[in-house]
Amino acid sequence: MHLLKHFRTVLVLASAAFVATQALADVVETKNGARIVGKVIKIDDGKVYVTTDYAGDLTIKQSEVTGIITDTPVVVRLATGTTLQGIVTSEGGALKITGADGELSTKVEKVAATWTPTGEDPQVTAMKKALAARERHWAYEAGVDVSGKTGNQEQLGTAASFRATLKTPEDTLQFYTAYNRQVSDGVTSADQFKAGVDYADNFAGNLSW
Repeated sequence: MHLLKHFRTVLVLASAAFVATQALADVVETKNGARIVGKVIKIDDGKVYVTTDYAGDLTIKQSEVTGIITDTPVVVRLATGTTLQGIVTSEGGALKITGADGELSTKVEKVAATWTPTGEDPQVTAMKKALAARERHWAYEAGVDVSGKTGNQEQLGTAASFRATLKTPEDTLQFYTAYNRQVSDGVTSADQFKAGVDYADNFAGNLSW
């Protein structure tokens, strides 16, 4: 009898722990009646990103979501630009964000983005990536060519070139220089040096000048 009571106690405690874990998890409710229990990582670009223990990482169209509940505070930015950090609850098709700075009611479709308090606004992250992609990078190219001929006629040709290119998705800047010298039987037939700068600006997609 004592063993049976002990087993029942363990079972009750395990059930309570399971219920508590479920209660503390984030929940995403969809139009088809599904309740996805896990952790809402973020909302960005019309998608809700959720990670779960049973199905891994999921991406749900925001237009299909009717409610969101979080067990910890998140930062919410609305389409109007208003930002508030707090716990998100859902009732009657409306979202309620409750935090230290107040309370705000809105709808799922009005949410532009969410992220964790220790994270970063997805819009800022995207801007940083775009700026990093636009950073200028130098590329260099150099060449030397020496040719000669002996016999009835002695010939010596020397050519050298150098090009430095600074390119971004928006524009291209090039510095170049080249030297060419040709000598036949001690007589210089060519002695040419040139240098220049090229700049191209892709100011409208496929258009450039």
